[in-house]
Amino acid sequence: MAKKCCDEFLDAALNYLKSNGSTLVVCKGEPDTYANAISTVTYQVGIVAYTTGTGDYTGPADSTVAGGGRMLTMAGKSGIVVNSTGVADHIAMVGAALTTLIYVTTCTSQTVNSTSNTLTVSSWVISIADPT
Repeated sequence: MAKKCCDEFLDAALNYLKSNGSTLVVCKGEPDTYANAISTVTYQVGIVAYTTGTGDYTGPADSTVAGGGRMLTMAGKSGIVVNSTGVADHIAMVGAALTTLIYVTTCTSQTVNSTSNTLTVSSWVISIADPT
């Protein structure tokens, strides 16, 4: 028996992030709460604002990833000031107004130093596959 859902069903999750994800946090390790994600003592090595709505987000649109589904493209950001030393290996999208940890994913590991580095996060995609 096949499984199906309409695009609007998948878009609801992506649009939640698009409407509420106001901040990208580069992290050392996988944050488990909003407070930990934004704390330079626990996980944060860099932080940058995102414009909700259409500013820094493109989509939702048909996914180009195998399995189909829907995707949301996140704008790249450069010149992110490093404010904590460590190995940056995760990205968290948070809703500052909601104090909510919305989405966490891995990124290419990079050792950063708070005295001299800036970070660049290339554009990236969140994809939700069609049910199978």
